[in-house]
Amino acid sequence: MLDTIDLAQIGMESGRFWAALATLALFGIAYNLLIGYLHRNGYNDGFVWLEVVGGVAATLLIGAIVTGIHTAILYLLFFAISGTPMAIGDIIRYVRARSQEKDE
Repeated sequence: MLDTIDLAQIGMESGRFWAALATLALFGIAYNLLIGYLHRNGYNDGFVWLEVVGGVAATLLIGAIVTGIHTAILYLLFFAISGTPMAIGDIIRYVRARSQEKDE
């Protein structure tokens, strides 16, 4: 329960925490606008995996301000290990889809 959590222990009393949340919210809005622009103009076809990597990287970077660089690096490793198969899979799916379009 929130009332039993020491906010100081998890850094929520810190101005850095609230600044990071505000920055992430603004980043999310701006990044969504950028992705929408890229999508409308056909610039991101086949690069969904890279869009996800960019969003996660920004979140980890901004989160490092609150959690510290060591924790951010640890989570970067976690995301890299879990995300690499998805990134490779997305590239393979894109290449196969383009190959099938050429064959038709």
